[in-house]
Amino acid sequence: MSNTRFFIALIIAAVLLYTTGCAPRGVYVPPYEEPKPTRLIDDMDASSLREAIDRSIQYYRKKGLEKKYCFRDRCYKGREMVAALEKLKSLEWTNEDDLRQIFEPVDGSRNLTVTGYFEPVLKGSPVKDDRYRYPIYRPPQDMIFVKLGKFNPRFGNETLIGRLVKNEVVPYYVRKEIDGQNVLEKQGLEIAWVDDPVELFFLHIQGSGKIQFPDGSLIQVSYAQRNGRPYRSVVTHMVEKGYLKPSETSHRKVKEFLKNNPALREEIMSYNENYIFFQVVKEGPVGALGVPLVAGRSVALDADVYPPGVPVLLSSRRPVKFEDGVPVRWENFSRIVFNHDGGTAIKGPHRLDLFCGTGPEKELEAGSLKEEGRLYLLLPRP
Repeated sequence: MSNTRFFIALIIAAVLLYTTGCAPRGVYVPPYEEPKPTRLIDDMDASSLREAIDRSIQYYRKKGLEKKYCFRDRCYKGREMVAALEKLKSLEWTNEDDLRQIFEPVDGSRNLTVTGYFEPVLKGSPVKDDRYRYPIYRPPQDMIFVKLGKFNPRFGNETLIGRLVKNEVVPYYVRKEIDGQNVLEKQGLEIAWVDDPVELFFLHIQGSGKIQFPDGSLIQVSYAQRNGRPYRSVVTHMVEKGYLKPSETSHRKVKEFLKNNPALREEIMSYNENYIFFQVVKEGPVGALGVPLVAGRSVALDADVYPPGVPVLLSSRRPVKFEDGVPVRWENFSRIVFNHDGGTAIKGPHRLDLFCGTGPEKELEAGSLKEEGRLYLLLPRP
């Protein structure tokens, strides 16, 4: 297939994929439209694209423009990507012809699962009282980081996180010990207290959020460290226990169950031993690359597979209309996104988590996303 028709073929393939049996009954799927040679390949606005480009450029410059990045057998330097991104940023419109001249598209994954995440806004207080009694913690001072690669090169960058007990390094506290037994209280680690343990649990899963105090002021909290324990899905656990049917595992259903069944809440949430510690940041939410995320443009990919900051052409499907919290209309989309984040649940080449934005509406969108997709990495031409 010629390069001239590459992006047109991508759009055709993406649309055909989502109009041939993937949609639930009763859900509207837009009809296929013959693409024009200069058809735009991005469904979002130019300002958000430029903002996301700036975030990636910021990252590459911070790491050094001579640093090399690779995807499979194709490598580039930071300065090459920055030059390509600057050209992309200067364009008034984004069509396949312009994109093809700047980037070399590389097939990333044809069996992609696209999920979403969001930035929650929690009700909180800088002081503890009867209502606000669930703490958001900073990283504890007693955490020990053991870099196994220093003992044996075969371990690479693998790091164990623990604490010292009688001259022995033991695994760090789990969620049940931290939240259930309050082993970290009275150490001055509390950033704030919130009024809902379920919302706090999902803040840990999302990795960042805003806390609104009683006077209306807001603080931004973001991921700072974790306890080193593996992430385990409470959804899988709830299905195995018979708490939910496999067809009832949406974000909304899981949250409703936890809020309506306080007697089971601690057992379910403690199943995920992975615990997140936070920091207050001025601008956010901040992703794994240390740059603020851009709604609809920033994604989380596996850092062991995909280069950081890389632009990606993503095609998939998203909900655009809801009734009683349930999506009733979906639309196909294609857009340029950027690898700005990561996550303990985002592993392998076939997972992508799209940052949808902030607040309840974006929570609905993110919680409904579990769609097939396709991605092409956009690598700077030599």
